[in-house]
Formats: sequence, C-alpha cells, structure tokens
Amino acid sequence: MSLVLKHAPTGYASQHPSLPASWSGSLDSTLGAWLICTLAGCILYGVLMYLACLYLRRYHNKDPAYLKIWVFVVILLQTLEILFCAHSSYFYLVINLNNPSIFDSPPVWSMSSVSITAPIIVTLCEGLFVRRVYLFVPQLRAVVAVSILMLGGFLGKFPGSCRDPHPVHSPRPCRMLPR
Repeated sequence: MSLVLKHAPTGYASQHPSLPASWSGSLDSTLGAWLICTLAGCILYGVLMYLACLYLRRYHNKDPAYLKIWVFVVILLQTLEILFCAHSSYFYLVINLNNPSIFDSPPVWSMSSVSITAPIIVTLCEGLFVRRVYLFVPQLRAVVAVSILMLGGFLGKFPGSCRDPHPVHSPRPCRMLPR
C-alpha cells in the first residue's frame, strides 16, 4: 500500500511547471535518495579513515606488506567512490538543478563509475574476511572455497550489470564499458 497520493504534488518537481507532470515526486525519491546516501557514505568514510589510522598505528610493524597494500587499495577505492558520489550529486543537484532535459541524456560519468568501484571494494573486503576465516577456522575450508567461488562470480558479473540509475527512461548499457 502506497502512502503517496497519486495526484498530490510534492517537492521540487511540483513547484516547477517546466518539469513534466509525470515527474511529480519522482525527483524527490531518486535524487533525494542519492543525496542522502552520499551524505551517509561521507559519514561512514570518516569512520573508515579513523579505523585506518588505528590500523596503521597498531599494526604497522606486525602485518605483512601485502595486507598493508590491501588496506591501502581499499581506502583508495573508497576515496574514489566518495568523490564520484559527491561529483554526481553536485552535477545533478547544483549545476543542472533547473535543467530537466539532463535526465534524457546518459548518466554523468561519475555516477557510472560508482558501479565499477563498489563491487571491487566489496570483493576486497569480503576477501579479507574469507582469508581470516581460512586462517582461524580450519574446519570451514569447504565454506571458504564456496565463498571464494561466489565472490569470483560476483566480481565477474558486475560489468554486465552496469545500468542507468535513472528510472525516467529505459535502462541501457554503460557508455564506459564495451559490450
């Protein structure tokens, strides 16, 4: 059951007659959600930076070099993802605020780039967890093997699933990835 009235105008889209009537409320639920998630991601990025500082203080002499590189790569990719999200929020909500025709064009490059960095970050973080399980619980090696296969399948699937995040027009392949 929907709590939104079908004919009740809401938000920015209803206050601007240049936008199509079918968009009434749709900008609030798409770009508004994108902005809120970007802000929440910035807060979590701050937590990640704090944890990275703790890691570097406590384990800079104890962990092998490949783990330090692993952590550095995750931090670097997460920094890129936050920058991509911030750029796309700025592009749609500041630069093109009064330009409804922007939604008829492909998404901005930074929004498409998030669909590339996010699966890599997830795979790296979950791979580190799977490594820990492998080292500390030898009885679960079969579970670790299945987890590695699933992570490989997840990472291999993401280039084909890069789609336009705007529900205004039909999904189409990302311009960045070859078909």
